[in-house]
Parts: sequence; C-alpha cells; structure tokens
Amino acid sequence: MPRAINDWVNEGTAYVAVVEGRVVGVINIVMVKEMGVVWLEGIRIHPSYRRMGIGRALTEYVLNEALRNNARYASLMIAEWNEPSQRLAKSLGFYEVLTLHTGVARPSQVSVVRGDPMRYIVREALRRTNGYFCMTERHWLCTRANEDFVMATISEVYVGRGIGLGSFSVGPPTTPMKMEVLATEEGDFENYYGRFIVYEKELVRSG
Repeated sequence: MPRAINDWVNEGTAYVAVVEGRVVGVINIVMVKEMGVVWLEGIRIHPSYRRMGIGRALTEYVLNEALRNNARYASLMIAEWNEPSQRLAKSLGFYEVLTLHTGVARPSQVSVVRGDPMRYIVREALRRTNGYFCMTERHWLCTRANEDFVMATISEVYVGRGIGLGSFSVGPPTTPMKMEVLATEEGDFENYYGRFIVYEKELVRSG
C-alpha cells in the first residue's frame, strides 16, 4: 500500500473518504474496459473510523462510478482470513468465483509455447477457470476474460504440472522462473502468502 498509493493518485484511480477534512479511507479501481469489468483493490479504513459504514459507502460509490463508465461486473480479492471484508463483500451482493494460492513460486520444469499454438492452451485454461484470468503485474487483478484478451496480454504460456499464463497458474504454480504467482492449486512456493478468494458482482442499473 505505501508503494502503490502514490501510483494510484497519479493515475487518478484512487477514491478517498473524508470526515471533517481528514482522509479516513481509500479504495482504488482498475477498469478492464475490454471485458466490461471494474477491479476493486486496496480498500483501507483508518482504525478509528471502522464500523461506521465508511467502507460500505466508499465501495458503493465506486460501484456507481463504474456503472457510469459502462462496467457490467465488479470483482475484488480478499484474503481468506479477512472475515470482516468478506462479510462486507457478501452483504453488497458479491459472490465467490475463484480461490487462489498466492506467493513467490520456485521455478518448475515447463514447456514454453508461443505464438498461435498458445490459443488452444489458453482456451483449455479458461475452461478450467470458468472464464477467469488473473495477473500480478502492477495490480493483483482477476477478471472475466476471453481467448483474445489473454492472447493480447501475455506473450507465452508454460505447460508443466499446470498451465502458466504469465503470472497466473491454472493448477499448481507453473513458471520457468522465480516469480510472484497466483495459482488455482497449492504447489511449490518459496514464500507462500496464503489463500485469497475472488468475488464478483453483476452491476445492474436501477430503474
């Protein structure tokens, strides 16, 4: 957060809650316009202002902003241990779509595939995830995706114990290099961060 917040402010994608002139909450959004998805991340509320509905108000505000920008779905990721945030997400209509194992993965034995032959592998990976794709570059982000979106996002795929789509592994961590990975199954992590749950909500215009 201390490193990311300056980038969010510079990019103009951070929203804050202000009480009596004091910033007491923050959330960042990333628009995945190709997929009609808004990604919510980094929500934090000052400890002295928690349990006052600020997190809910901030989230509802950015969801309305996303609707105005033609987003059809909103997604976010919450650590498995963070029960308060999970309760908030569920109360706002979010539902679980994906569980991820996260951390720095050790290199594994893989075959590297590039170019058009990637497409069949990408198709199979999306079938296994019910059409979701994640990445760790600049943002930990998961979105609905199609083959063309994934093909335009990554330059190669890794085939081993799982399928590696850049920093996203369908199956256990599958990467030829040490790197931060989001994986759908447990595996060989040098530094394991834990399990995270991806939630999604369909955005519907009122009236």
